[in-house]
Amino acid sequence: MIEEVGRLPDGRLVRRVRLSAGEASLEVLDLGAAVDAWRPKGSTRSVVVGLDGDVTARWRHLDVYPGIVGGRYLGRIRDGRFVLDGTEWRLATNENGHTLHGGPAGFDRRTWTIGAVSADSVTLHLVSVDGDQGFPGTLSASVSYRVSEDSVTVDLAATTDAPTVVNLGVHPYFDVGPEPMLTVPASRWLPVDDEKIPWPGSAPVDDSAVDARAGLVLGPGAGLDATLLVDGTGHRCMARLAGRDGTFDVWGDQPALQLFTAGALGGVALEAQRVPDGPNRHGAEAVLRPGDTYRSHVEWRFSARR
Repeated sequence: MIEEVGRLPDGRLVRRVRLSAGEASLEVLDLGAAVDAWRPKGSTRSVVVGLDGDVTARWRHLDVYPGIVGGRYLGRIRDGRFVLDGTEWRLATNENGHTLHGGPAGFDRRTWTIGAVSADSVTLHLVSVDGDQGFPGTLSASVSYRVSEDSVTVDLAATTDAPTVVNLGVHPYFDVGPEPMLTVPASRWLPVDDEKIPWPGSAPVDDSAVDARAGLVLGPGAGLDATLLVDGTGHRCMARLAGRDGTFDVWGDQPALQLFTAGALGGVALEAQRVPDGPNRHGAEAVLRPGDTYRSHVEWRFSARR
Protein backbone atom coordinates (compact mmCIF):
# COMPACT_ATOMS: atom_id res chain seq x y z
CA MET A 1 0.00 0.00 0.00
CA ILE A 2 1.32 3.46 -0.94
CA GLU A 3 0.17 6.53 0.96
CA GLU A 4 1.12 10.18 1.27
CA VAL A 5 2.53 11.18 4.66
CA GLY A 6 3.29 14.89 4.24
CA ARG A 7 5.43 17.53 2.58
CA LEU A 8 8.96 18.66 3.26
CA PRO A 9 9.83 22.34 3.89
CA ASP A 10 10.89 22.57 0.24
CA GLY A 11 7.44 21.39 -0.88
CA ARG A 12 8.32 17.84 -1.88
CA LEU A 13 5.70 15.20 -1.17
CA VAL A 14 6.82 12.19 0.88
CA ARG A 15 5.19 8.81 0.31
CA ARG A 16 5.27 5.64 2.40
CA VAL A 17 5.02 2.03 1.22
CA ARG A 18 3.58 -0.42 3.73
CA LEU A 19 4.62 -4.06 3.26
CA SER A 20 3.43 -7.09 5.17
CA ALA A 21 4.05 -10.83 5.54
CA GLY A 22 1.89 -12.73 7.99
CA GLU A 23 2.13 -10.90 11.32
CA ALA A 24 5.11 -8.75 10.23
CA SER A 25 5.17 -5.34 8.57
CA LEU A 26 7.75 -2.98 7.07
CA GLU A 27 7.36 0.72 6.24
CA VAL A 28 9.61 2.35 3.61
CA LEU A 29 9.67 6.03 2.63
CA ASP A 30 10.57 7.39 -0.80
CA LEU A 31 12.62 10.09 1.00
CA GLY A 32 16.08 8.54 1.22
CA ALA A 33 14.56 5.09 0.50
CA ALA A 34 14.43 4.93 4.31
CA VAL A 35 13.11 2.15 6.52
CA ASP A 36 10.84 3.99 8.95
CA ALA A 37 9.43 1.01 10.86
CA TRP A 38 9.82 -2.77 11.05
CA ARG A 39 7.53 -4.87 13.21
CA PRO A 40 8.54 -8.53 12.93
CA LYS A 41 6.46 -11.41 14.23
CA GLY A 42 6.54 -11.51 18.01
CA SER A 43 7.27 -7.81 18.49
CA THR A 44 4.64 -5.31 19.59
CA ARG A 45 6.67 -2.30 18.36
CA SER A 46 9.09 -1.29 15.64
CA VAL A 47 12.53 -2.75 16.25
CA VAL A 48 14.24 -0.12 14.10
CA VAL A 49 14.26 3.48 15.22
CA GLY A 50 11.98 5.52 12.97
CA LEU A 51 9.87 8.61 13.16
CA ASP A 52 6.40 7.15 12.55
CA GLY A 53 6.02 8.93 9.24
CA ASP A 54 6.52 12.35 10.86
CA VAL A 55 8.04 14.19 7.90
CA THR A 56 8.92 17.33 9.87
CA ALA A 57 10.75 15.32 12.54
CA ARG A 58 12.57 13.25 9.93
CA TRP A 59 13.77 16.35 8.12
CA ARG A 60 14.99 17.74 11.45
CA HIS A 61 16.93 14.54 12.22
CA LEU A 62 18.42 13.87 8.80
CA ASP A 63 21.87 14.61 10.22
CA VAL A 64 21.81 11.20 11.96
CA TYR A 65 20.61 9.41 8.79
CA PRO A 66 17.79 7.30 10.31
CA GLY A 67 17.16 4.19 8.19
CA ILE A 68 18.27 5.82 4.94
CA VAL A 69 20.18 4.47 1.94
CA GLY A 70 23.46 6.39 1.85
CA GLY A 71 25.35 7.25 -1.32
CA ARG A 72 26.95 7.87 -3.67
CA TYR A 73 29.61 6.82 -1.15
CA LEU A 74 28.50 5.82 2.35
CA GLY A 75 31.06 6.88 4.96
CA ARG A 76 33.73 9.56 4.85
CA ILE A 77 36.04 10.58 2.00
CA ARG A 78 39.07 12.52 3.22
CA ASP A 79 39.20 16.19 2.17
CA GLY A 80 36.36 15.59 -0.30
CA ARG A 81 38.77 14.41 -2.98
CA PHE A 82 40.11 11.29 -4.70
CA VAL A 83 42.09 10.38 -7.81
CA LEU A 84 40.61 7.98 -10.35
CA ASP A 85 42.48 6.93 -13.48
CA GLY A 86 44.85 9.85 -13.06
CA THR A 87 42.17 12.51 -12.67
CA GLU A 88 41.50 14.25 -9.37
CA TRP A 89 37.86 14.71 -8.43
CA ARG A 90 36.73 17.32 -5.93
CA LEU A 91 33.51 16.64 -4.03
CA ALA A 92 31.02 18.72 -2.08
CA THR A 93 31.92 18.56 1.62
CA ASN A 94 29.70 18.51 4.66
CA GLU A 95 31.80 17.55 7.69
CA ASN A 96 34.96 19.43 8.65
CA GLY A 97 36.06 19.69 5.03
CA HIS A 98 35.38 16.02 4.34
CA THR A 99 32.56 14.33 2.41
CA LEU A 100 30.23 12.24 4.58
CA HIS A 101 27.61 9.83 3.17
CA GLY A 102 27.77 11.33 -0.32
CA GLY A 103 27.84 15.02 0.56
CA PRO A 104 25.38 17.70 1.69
CA ALA A 105 22.79 16.55 -0.88
CA GLY A 106 23.46 12.83 -0.76
CA PHE A 107 21.05 10.03 -1.57
CA ASP A 108 19.55 10.27 1.93
CA ARG A 109 17.96 13.64 1.01
CA ARG A 110 16.65 12.58 -2.39
CA THR A 111 13.19 11.45 -3.38
CA TRP A 112 13.58 7.96 -4.81
CA THR A 113 11.19 6.65 -7.46
CA ILE A 114 8.94 3.85 -6.26
CA GLY A 115 9.04 1.01 -8.77
CA ALA A 116 7.68 -2.51 -8.50
CA VAL A 117 5.52 -3.11 -5.42
CA SER A 118 3.95 -6.31 -4.11
CA ALA A 119 2.44 -7.22 -0.77
CA ASP A 120 5.83 -8.02 0.77
CA SER A 121 8.39 -6.20 -1.42
CA VAL A 122 9.24 -2.88 -3.04
CA THR A 123 12.00 -1.61 -5.31
CA LEU A 124 13.03 2.05 -5.43
CA HIS A 125 15.26 3.75 -8.01
CA LEU A 126 17.45 6.85 -8.14
CA VAL A 127 19.50 8.41 -10.94
CA SER A 128 22.50 10.49 -9.86
CA VAL A 129 23.71 12.57 -12.81
CA ASP A 130 27.32 13.15 -13.84
CA GLY A 131 28.85 15.75 -11.51
CA ASP A 132 26.30 15.20 -8.73
CA GLN A 133 28.09 16.31 -5.52
CA GLY A 134 31.26 16.25 -7.65
CA PHE A 135 31.21 12.53 -8.46
CA PRO A 136 31.95 11.47 -12.05
CA GLY A 137 29.53 9.50 -14.23
CA THR A 138 25.77 9.09 -14.21
CA LEU A 139 24.89 6.43 -11.65
CA SER A 140 21.65 4.43 -11.74
CA ALA A 141 20.96 2.99 -8.28
CA SER A 142 18.25 0.75 -6.86
CA VAL A 143 17.28 -0.80 -3.55
CA SER A 144 14.84 -3.66 -3.06
CA TYR A 145 13.28 -4.55 0.30
CA ARG A 146 11.48 -7.80 1.03
CA VAL A 147 9.91 -8.60 4.40
CA SER A 148 9.09 -12.00 5.87
CA GLU A 149 7.72 -12.76 9.33
CA ASP A 150 11.16 -12.64 10.95
CA SER A 151 13.53 -11.00 8.46
CA VAL A 152 14.12 -8.22 5.96
CA THR A 153 16.21 -8.70 2.82
CA VAL A 154 17.89 -5.67 1.24
CA ASP A 155 19.41 -5.78 -2.24
CA LEU A 156 21.34 -2.75 -3.47
CA ALA A 157 22.59 -2.35 -7.04
CA ALA A 158 24.13 0.34 -9.25
CA THR A 159 25.48 0.83 -12.77
CA THR A 160 27.38 3.74 -14.30
CA ASP A 161 28.17 5.21 -17.71
CA ALA A 162 31.69 6.32 -16.66
CA PRO A 163 34.23 5.18 -14.05
CA THR A 164 33.16 6.32 -10.57
CA VAL A 165 33.28 5.28 -6.93
CA VAL A 166 30.34 3.66 -5.14
CA ASN A 167 29.46 2.47 -1.66
CA LEU A 168 25.73 2.11 -1.07
CA GLY A 169 24.37 0.96 2.26
CA VAL A 170 21.38 1.11 4.58
CA HIS A 171 21.78 3.01 7.87
CA PRO A 172 19.26 1.41 10.31
CA TYR A 173 19.27 1.95 14.05
CA PHE A 174 18.28 -1.33 15.72
CA ASP A 175 16.54 -1.27 19.09
CA VAL A 176 16.36 -4.38 21.28
CA GLY A 177 16.15 -2.56 24.61
CA PRO A 178 18.73 -1.00 26.94
CA GLU A 179 22.38 -2.11 27.13
CA PRO A 180 22.35 -4.69 24.33
CA MET A 181 25.27 -7.03 23.75
CA LEU A 182 26.99 -6.83 20.36
CA THR A 183 28.99 -9.70 18.91
CA VAL A 184 31.02 -9.19 15.73
CA PRO A 185 33.44 -11.77 14.28
CA ALA A 186 36.04 -9.14 13.40
CA SER A 187 39.69 -9.52 14.40
CA ARG A 188 40.77 -6.20 12.82
CA TRP A 189 39.41 -2.66 12.60
CA LEU A 190 40.25 0.75 11.14
CA PRO A 191 41.59 3.21 13.75
CA VAL A 192 40.83 6.83 12.87
CA ASP A 193 42.33 10.27 13.37
CA ASP A 194 40.74 13.15 15.28
CA GLU A 195 38.40 13.85 12.33
CA LYS A 196 37.23 10.20 12.10
CA ILE A 197 39.15 9.45 8.90
CA PRO A 198 40.82 6.00 8.92
CA TRP A 199 44.60 5.84 9.11
CA PRO A 200 46.34 3.75 6.43
CA GLY A 201 46.20 0.02 7.08
CA SER A 202 44.28 -1.69 9.88
CA ALA A 203 44.92 -2.87 13.42
CA PRO A 204 44.01 -5.86 15.62
CA VAL A 205 40.97 -5.29 17.82
CA ASP A 206 42.80 -6.87 20.77
CA ASP A 207 42.66 -4.59 23.83
CA SER A 208 40.61 -2.00 21.94
CA ALA A 209 37.22 -0.55 22.90
CA VAL A 210 35.65 -2.22 19.85
CA ASP A 211 36.67 -5.86 20.38
CA ALA A 212 33.24 -7.48 20.10
CA ARG A 213 34.31 -11.05 19.31
CA ALA A 214 33.24 -12.38 22.71
CA GLY A 215 30.41 -9.86 23.17
CA LEU A 216 30.49 -6.15 23.95
CA VAL A 217 27.84 -4.54 26.15
CA LEU A 218 26.78 -1.18 24.69
CA GLY A 219 25.91 0.79 27.78
CA PRO A 220 24.55 4.35 27.97
CA GLY A 221 26.86 6.89 26.40
CA ALA A 222 28.93 4.27 24.54
CA GLY A 223 29.52 6.85 21.81
CA LEU A 224 31.12 4.41 19.37
CA ASP A 225 31.77 5.15 15.70
CA ALA A 226 34.03 2.43 14.34
CA THR A 227 34.69 0.35 11.24
CA LEU A 228 35.13 -3.36 11.93
CA LEU A 229 36.64 -5.61 9.24
CA VAL A 230 34.50 -8.72 9.48
CA ASP A 231 36.37 -12.00 9.17
CA GLY A 232 35.71 -14.11 6.08
CA THR A 233 34.22 -13.26 2.71
CA GLY A 234 30.91 -13.68 0.94
CA HIS A 235 27.48 -13.80 2.56
CA ARG A 236 27.99 -14.41 6.27
CA CYS A 237 26.75 -13.36 9.69
CA MET A 238 28.44 -10.01 10.27
CA ALA A 239 26.97 -9.10 13.65
CA ARG A 240 24.59 -10.16 16.42
CA LEU A 241 22.83 -7.67 18.68
CA ALA A 242 21.08 -9.26 21.67
CA GLY A 243 18.96 -7.43 24.22
CA ARG A 244 15.99 -7.54 26.53
CA ASP A 245 13.44 -7.62 23.71
CA GLY A 246 15.13 -9.93 21.23
CA THR A 247 18.11 -10.62 18.99
CA PHE A 248 19.20 -9.26 15.60
CA ASP A 249 21.53 -11.06 13.23
CA VAL A 250 22.95 -8.93 10.42
CA TRP A 251 24.06 -10.95 7.40
CA GLY A 252 25.88 -9.42 4.46
CA ASP A 253 28.50 -9.84 1.77
CA GLN A 254 30.48 -6.64 2.35
CA PRO A 255 33.98 -6.41 3.89
CA ALA A 256 33.15 -3.99 6.71
CA LEU A 257 30.59 -3.26 9.38
CA GLN A 258 30.16 0.30 10.59
CA LEU A 259 29.13 0.52 14.25
CA PHE A 260 27.58 3.78 15.42
CA THR A 261 25.95 4.37 18.82
CA ALA A 262 26.00 8.15 19.09
CA GLY A 263 22.80 8.96 17.23
CA ALA A 264 20.40 11.40 18.89
CA LEU A 265 17.49 9.02 18.33
CA GLY A 266 19.04 6.08 20.18
CA GLY A 267 19.51 2.54 18.96
CA VAL A 268 22.56 0.90 17.41
CA ALA A 269 23.47 1.50 13.76
CA LEU A 270 25.02 -1.53 12.05
CA GLU A 271 25.90 -0.84 8.43
CA ALA A 272 27.25 -3.54 6.09
CA GLN A 273 29.40 -1.64 3.59
CA ARG A 274 32.69 -1.06 1.83
CA VAL A 275 35.39 0.69 3.87
CA PRO A 276 35.20 4.45 4.49
CA ASP A 277 37.62 6.59 2.47
CA GLY A 278 37.90 3.62 0.11
CA PRO A 279 38.71 5.78 -2.94
CA ASN A 280 41.90 6.90 -1.17
CA ARG A 281 42.93 3.56 0.38
CA HIS A 282 45.38 1.28 -1.39
CA GLY A 283 43.74 -2.03 -2.30
CA ALA A 284 40.23 -1.05 -1.20
CA GLU A 285 37.33 -1.96 -3.47
CA ALA A 286 35.61 1.31 -4.34
CA VAL A 287 35.52 1.76 -8.13
CA LEU A 288 32.62 0.93 -10.45
CA ARG A 289 33.16 0.90 -14.21
CA PRO A 290 30.76 0.84 -17.17
CA GLY A 291 29.56 -2.67 -17.92
CA ASP A 292 29.90 -3.80 -14.29
CA THR A 293 27.19 -3.83 -11.62
CA TYR A 294 27.70 -2.93 -7.99
CA ARG A 295 25.73 -5.24 -5.69
CA SER A 296 25.24 -5.58 -1.96
CA HIS A 297 23.01 -8.20 -0.33
CA VAL A 298 22.01 -7.74 3.32
CA GLU A 299 19.60 -9.59 5.63
CA TRP A 300 18.32 -8.55 9.03
CA ARG A 301 17.01 -11.50 11.05
CA PHE A 302 15.10 -11.01 14.29
CA SER A 303 14.15 -13.37 17.09
CA ALA A 304 11.83 -12.07 19.79
CA ARG A 305 12.66 -12.76 23.43
CA ARG A 306 10.42 -15.51 24.76
